[in-house]
Amino acid sequence: MAAGYIVLIVNAMNTFAEPNTPDIPTVLIPMMMLSILVLSVSIMGYLFVYEPVRLLIEGERQKALAFLAHTIGFFACYSVLFIIAFVYVSR
Repeated sequence: MAAGYIVLIVNAMNTFAEPNTPDIPTVLIPMMMLSILVLSVSIMGYLFVYEPVRLLIEGERQKALAFLAHTIGFFACYSVLFIIAFVYVSR
C-alpha cells in the first residue's frame, strides 16, 4: 500500500508539473514540496505505526512485532525493486 501511494504521488507530480515553467513563483515550489512531505509522513506513519501500536495496546506483542516486520520487509522489497528499475531505466 505504501509503495502504491508513492507511485501515485510520483505519477501525479509528473503529470501535473511541467518542466521549465518560469512563470511559477519559486516560493510555491518549496511550499508544495514541504506540504507533500508532511502529508506523506502522516500517511506513512499511519500505515506503518497504527496497526502495530493497536495490537501492542491490545496485548498482542508477537502479532504487533510480526506485523511491523512484515510491513517493513515488504516495503524494503519494493524499495529494492524501485532502485533496480531506476538503474535499469537510467542506462
